[in-house]
Amino acid sequence: MQEQVVGEQGKLYQVEPTNGVTDPKSFSGQEKSTKKGKFIPVELIQDDNTFNAMLVSMGSMGIVYSLILRVEPKFWIHEERTVVTWDHFKEDFLGKVIAKAEDSSIKLEPSGKDDPCYYEFQVSPYPNDDGHHSVLLTKRWKLLKKEFDNDNPKYRGECGFGNHLGTALINLNQKPLEFLLNTFPSIAKCTIESSINAQADQSFNNLSYNVFHIGDINYVDTKAIELHFNVQHSINVLERMFQTAQKCSDEGKVHTVPLAGRFVKASDALLSMQNGINTLAVEIIVLDGLNNGAELLKQYENEYSQDPVFKARPHWGLNMNLFEGTKQIEELYPKTWNSWFKEYSRFNKGSFDGAFTDRLGISANFN
Repeated sequence: MQEQVVGEQGKLYQVEPTNGVTDPKSFSGQEKSTKKGKFIPVELIQDDNTFNAMLVSMGSMGIVYSLILRVEPKFWIHEERTVVTWDHFKEDFLGKVIAKAEDSSIKLEPSGKDDPCYYEFQVSPYPNDDGHHSVLLTKRWKLLKKEFDNDNPKYRGECGFGNHLGTALINLNQKPLEFLLNTFPSIAKCTIESSINAQADQSFNNLSYNVFHIGDINYVDTKAIELHFNVQHSINVLERMFQTAQKCSDEGKVHTVPLAGRFVKASDALLSMQNGINTLAVEIIVLDGLNNGAELLKQYENEYSQDPVFKARPHWGLNMNLFEGTKQIEELYPKTWNSWFKEYSRFNKGSFDGAFTDRLGISANFN
């Protein structure tokens, strides 16, 4: 991978890992300008620390001008979505995911069946009438070519409309739905349960970008946060969240959609939420017009990022902007914050100060 970054006074940097894609001996040190016959000087930096600092820098170290990424050929996906109880999910699939994070030889699927390439889940924060928390478990297998016939998005999901029916109804009726949920918050449990059951599907197959596309929900007005946890804490985190959800509900703050979980491999990026650990990412979403929706999200972010055991790392682009100063960030990134800040101070002399750096008290113009 390679980043070209415009820094202070318009200086152009080409930043790569120590063993980057560019041969320093043949590097020209210039980039062709859009103006005929003109060239722009470029400084090549091949350093793991600088590269890993810039990967997640919230726009505070320069403006990314271009990227070189490793891509792969277009592929198909076979998807299976099943509804199970929380007890079954945690004892079977989730337990295996946690174990596999420590031992890659552990299989997630029964003997004779390949493990899914991607897997995620949605879980109701509230128990259903049987006292169980419903879970929608999604498994996806990568295919090099089309191998199944069920590839029409219209037939995706239990209702034959998949992700699109419920979200289309929300788009058309978001304000009335918000009014109902604000007036009768107890119906939230039923709407979440219906959402989970409507997405179940034993077989959906299509090109990857059609499977990963979540549908019209992209156009619903919402607020959300995403918290990242050490994957080893997954079961305890989610069961604690069930308690938090009940407490919030008692205070008039209700969920409107399931908790969404996915698993992300560890990263070397210094301020990546996955730095040094495989993570469980939990996304918490509320409809924009829901009473106390923002307060619900703030409660989760505060409670779990300050918990001495869970130490949740909020997504930098999906949070409630609760961090002020650097103390809490230093606690969440004890091994990498100083290295990141050193690189940040090198590249930002004031041009890239902003709301983020102001809130943390690290803007160059503050120092």
